[in-house]
Amino acid sequence: MLPKNFDIQLRGNYEAPQKTAQGTRKALYYFDFSTSKDIFNGNGTLTFNVLDIFNSRRNRYVTEGPNFYTEGDSQYRRRQLNLTLNYRIKQSKQAKKAITTEQ
Repeated sequence: MLPKNFDIQLRGNYEAPQKTAQGTRKALYYFDFSTSKDIFNGNGTLTFNVLDIFNSRRNRYVTEGPNFYTEGDSQYRRRQLNLTLNYRIKQSKQAKKAITTEQ
């Protein structure tokens, strides 16, 4: 059980190795984590998240041909930490749905 007004989320992604025209792209995997808490009597939400917890989101590949062999390892986005405060002025957390009448 989480304390009142707390939410958590864990997201993972895995992409299997793939064959390419001149080699292979190795497996790609990462995990993201987020937690939030309602504050200011429900008028605000404080959110903390970590993208790529283990810093494992890497593009790894092998390219080869008759006269060459290349192994690559690049990382276009490193681990990222975010802290966000949302404050709602005269607005509830959940937007009310418009009621429609059928004719």
